[in-house]
Amino acid sequence: MLDATKLLEEQSEINLDIQDLVKLKQDAKSIDDNVSKILVQANKTMKVFESLKYQKRNVELLMNTLNSFLELNRLKESIPLALKDKNIEKSIKLAQVFTEIQPIIIKEFCKDDFLFVEQLVKKDLVNLQKEMFELAVKQNNLDQINLCSQLAKTLQVDCSFDKIKEIHSQEIRQQLKNLEEQFFDKLPIQYDLLQSQYKFTIGEHFIQILETIKAEEYAKSMGEEAFLQLIKHLLENICSPFLIGTIKKLQGFFEIDKMLKSTSKPQFDNSLYQSISKTYYLNEKQLQRLEDYNLEISDIAQQYYGFIDHCQKFSKQEIKIKFGDIITEQLGYYLEYSKIKMNQRVLQIIQNSQAINSLWNFDKIKFHHLVAIKDPLMGNGFHQWLEEIFYLIKEQILEFYYTNDPIITSAFINFVGYNLIGEDLFQISLQLYHRYLKKEYFTSNSICISEEPTVHNSFIILLFNILSNIPNYLKTLKSQIFSEIQQPKQMITAAIDEMIESNQKRFQKLTDEKIKQLADYLKNTISNTYDEIKSLSFTSNELVMKEQEREYTKLFSGQFKQTYKFNIWQKQFNYDNYELLIYHSSSIAAKNLEVIIMQKQYHFIGAILVEKEIRNIVNYFQSLCTTNVKQQFNRLQLVCETLIQEKYADMDEFHSSVAIQEISLQDMKKIKLLRVDLQ
Repeated sequence: MLDATKLLEEQSEINLDIQDLVKLKQDAKSIDDNVSKILVQANKTMKVFESLKYQKRNVELLMNTLNSFLELNRLKESIPLALKDKNIEKSIKLAQVFTEIQPIIIKEFCKDDFLFVEQLVKKDLVNLQKEMFELAVKQNNLDQINLCSQLAKTLQVDCSFDKIKEIHSQEIRQQLKNLEEQFFDKLPIQYDLLQSQYKFTIGEHFIQILETIKAEEYAKSMGEEAFLQLIKHLLENICSPFLIGTIKKLQGFFEIDKMLKSTSKPQFDNSLYQSISKTYYLNEKQLQRLEDYNLEISDIAQQYYGFIDHCQKFSKQEIKIKFGDIITEQLGYYLEYSKIKMNQRVLQIIQNSQAINSLWNFDKIKFHHLVAIKDPLMGNGFHQWLEEIFYLIKEQILEFYYTNDPIITSAFINFVGYNLIGEDLFQISLQLYHRYLKKEYFTSNSICISEEPTVHNSFIILLFNILSNIPNYLKTLKSQIFSEIQQPKQMITAAIDEMIESNQKRFQKLTDEKIKQLADYLKNTISNTYDEIKSLSFTSNELVMKEQEREYTKLFSGQFKQTYKFNIWQKQFNYDNYELLIYHSSSIAAKNLEVIIMQKQYHFIGAILVEKEIRNIVNYFQSLCTTNVKQQFNRLQLVCETLIQEKYADMDEFHSSVAIQEISLQDMKKIKLLRVDLQ
């Protein structure tokens, strides 16, 4: 019974599960049906949405089309106003509007209006852009150039750098043509046809050509590289033909080579003039012509290099064009012509100098007043010709410096140093020295050592004072040049230093040689003093007795002092010359006294007397100057000190310990033989 009940219960549960499964299947089908319905509805909805979206696009397109018609009408009225006012900023906006409406406007509905506006934009606005851009470039209006560039971009027209170059080129080319016409109206055909002083018309025209290029204005409107390209283009392609034409006109106008060929080297009776005359000899008119040409070239070079330097400040790069080679070539002519001019001017200064003529011809009457003058150099402007020469040199060097070409400037400085100063001025000095430093002019009645001033002495002192002052003129020249120029290139500084230092040494050496010669000739005027010394005997008993009795008075040193009276020379000679004179006189006196002493014979007392006399003379010469002249007597004093030794052995010892450097063994043997009392 229990089993049957359990079985019925299990069957009941199985029936219940089948019913649930059937229900679930029904529910699933119902859900699938609903999903299908939803999908169908969603598809319908999407189609409706797409339809609405297309309708909206059509509405927007319709609205844009309507707006484009309105904008077209506005452009039809606004563009003519912008053109009339030449308003680039407004034109940019209008052109942008036309660009925007062009793809969407229905041209069939407004064909005439569209074509009219299109003509305004593509022709009139383009022309306005070109006109205003060209004007902005010429005026260097950077803001306007930028606006025109924006308009060009909108209009899709060319606004390249080549266009800028073309604009500047056309403007400058027209200016140059106008300048050329004015230039030929001003200038005579040839220099010879000038009716008045030359006004440097060619150089002025050259400068005007360069001034057509407004570098500073260009630099404000473009970058460094574009500026560099523009300047090179304008110089090489636009201005160069006019600049070259100006140079050719300069050469044809002056005809310097033709003028020089018509001259010849002059022959002068005056050997001073002849010594410094060169291949050419120009009269004053020809010389002025040469100077005018040189000034033109100098100014042209200065302006050209100055212009290039000015441009390089903006480009930050070196600007080098072919025309620069032509300037260098012209500076080569300038250098050669300047050499000719300088030689001519120096010769002219010498010819026209009354002081030189007086010095050369020894105007005795004129020089009489020098006797009472303490410093003859300052008397009556006898040094004026030197000042004129050095002023000429300074001005010409500065003229070369201002050409801004260090190579040409250095070459000219070298010419001045080696030729003008080293040859011409040196030759003038030599000629003057040789004319009067002759042995026959040195007598007691002419140039001599005397207590009272004489016209001959004052004259020769003046001559030395003038010529020996040339190193000081050189020193002054150097300081004047460097005070005028600012931060010269090393090449120029080295050339100036070489010019000054080499010539200072050369002229100082010349002065030293001539004063030595002067001292030697002056010695001849007191030869009687040396003759009296030669007549003295240093072995006589009378001399011994006077020395022993203290009755000795100076044998020859006193007379030596009375004869060598340099007080007049000291008063009139400049300091350096006087010191040199005493120095060389001391040396000459020492050598002459040694010759005399080495020809005498001595006993002990005689040797002592000679040694004392020489000491007195040495002290006297030293008292005459501040230069150490005692060293000039070193050998002579050593000879005397050797002579006063009591024995030969003492002489040998003295020689080995003191005098071995000054006195040779052979000379020592000769000195021993002079002491006859030891033999």
